[in-house]
Formats: sequence, C-alpha cells, structure tokens
Amino acid sequence: MKLEILAKRLSQKTDTPILEAAVLGRAEKSELPEDCIIWQGAHTGKPGPRLRMKRGYDNLPWITSVRDRPRAVINFKGKRHTVQRLLFDLLIAPDFPYKLENTCGEPLCVNPVHYVAKAVHNGNMRHSEPKGPNVPSNDLGPVYVNEEPWTIDEISELVEIALTEHSITCWQSLIELELLTGAPHDLIDKYLRSIGKHHLCDSHPDPL
Repeated sequence: MKLEILAKRLSQKTDTPILEAAVLGRAEKSELPEDCIIWQGAHTGKPGPRLRMKRGYDNLPWITSVRDRPRAVINFKGKRHTVQRLLFDLLIAPDFPYKLENTCGEPLCVNPVHYVAKAVHNGNMRHSEPKGPNVPSNDLGPVYVNEEPWTIDEISELVEIALTEHSITCWQSLIELELLTGAPHDLIDKYLRSIGKHHLCDSHPDPL
C-alpha cells in the first residue's frame, strides 16, 4: 500500500480530512483538531466481558472475567500496525526506542497530540522532536517525558494477550507481533520461563 492510499484510508476511517494532508506533509501537525480523533475502522477486542487466563503466585492458571481494551489496527506494507503507533511514527518520529502513553483515556483515539512517547532506555530525560516533510521542528514543541523501564507486569500482560489471541509456536513468531514492538526481549524471555513456556524462549535450555 502506498503512503497516499494509507493517508486516504486514515482520513476516511476517522472522518478527519486534515489527517490525510498531515500524513502527506501538506499540513502541519498543529492543524490537527484538539479533540479526540476516533478510529472507526478495524480494531482488536470484543464487546462485552470475556474470559481470560491469569496466573497466581503458584504459577497455576485461573480464569477471570475481563473487558477488552480495543486497539485500532490497520494493514500497511504487508504488516498489521496499531494506528496510534503508526501515526506517531509518521508524524512525530522520535529518534529513540519508546512506548506510547495515552493522555485522553479514549482507547480508540488516534490523535497523535493525545499521546506522549515514553523512552524505554537509559535514565536521562529525553524528548521526541517532531519530524517529517514540511513540518517545523517546534510546531507542537518537544514532548518531555521521564524515561521509565518496562516492568515485568507490563510484559506479562502483553505476553498473555499474545498467547491467548495468536497461535504462537516459537520465539520468532512471538517477538514479531506488533503487540510486542519495543518490548525488551530479556523480560519476555524471563516471563516465558516463569510460566513454564521454555519451548518459546529465546534459547530453549533451562527447563529444570
């Protein structure tokens, strides 16, 4: 899919024409609306409660009722992307590894202005500089965030979602999921070992 087609789809699925222009570098990000831009296209998650497996301190699985947090998704260049991450990469493009934090509380909002990039390495204050064609570097100003390392709780949540929603057969099939983009491999490996999924680990040994 060409960038022009992607930009048009993003615009159509959000009823936000200015988004197409911004993606193509024909409008500044400061022209995006201040309100939420709600994604009306495909998304993961199912309406209403569903059963989900969790694990206790004894590592034994138990079933609980949870509600899905929908994730806006779109296919681009043969891969499935979360729309929020794709738009942030296209319009903000931080030059450091990061995870996104939503500031408006609406899970299907894809407005880049409503997200900040949290760096996931080192321990210094970093910021994301706006980039892209025809976009001034200070149109939205830097987004300052405290770098916070990934936690094992965050990793466990994502890995359990991956194991529940996908047919994971090996390490590679797991880490290639968009869901785990940017997640540290050492923590993924550590959690897999803690729940006895040694066959999915980066290196198999250590079953005893």
